[in-house]
Amino acid sequence: MVILLSGVALLLSNPQQYLQSPAFLLKSFIALVVFLNGLLLHMLVAPHMLQLDLHYHDKRHTHLRHVAFTLGAISVTSWYSTFLLAMFKRYLNFTFLQGLGWYIAIVLVAIVCSQVLGWYLSKKAG
Repeated sequence: MVILLSGVALLLSNPQQYLQSPAFLLKSFIALVVFLNGLLLHMLVAPHMLQLDLHYHDKRHTHLRHVAFTLGAISVTSWYSTFLLAMFKRYLNFTFLQGLGWYIAIVLVAIVCSQVLGWYLSKKAG
């Protein structure tokens, strides 16, 4: 919530400049994704954290693992994307839609990797 409020405060300080900045718009979008993803993690995964076990292969545990690994991939990718955008913004030259396309592509790759990792760990656990 603090991230979203600070982003709004920053935007209000110079709306003309920030609304024309693809990096700011993309970071704002990703901050919204982080916020919504955190809500989903809190509502869907956190109540069942103690039940999340790689040894169980029934439908309920498998679904919970898929959700947890997917939301985790979104979270990690989003935080790193925001960090990298902040650190290298002066070297990046892209439109908002180009940046959004890259972000979505990277998140999708991370989700696929998280599912493969979850499958591998589940099989390894027995």
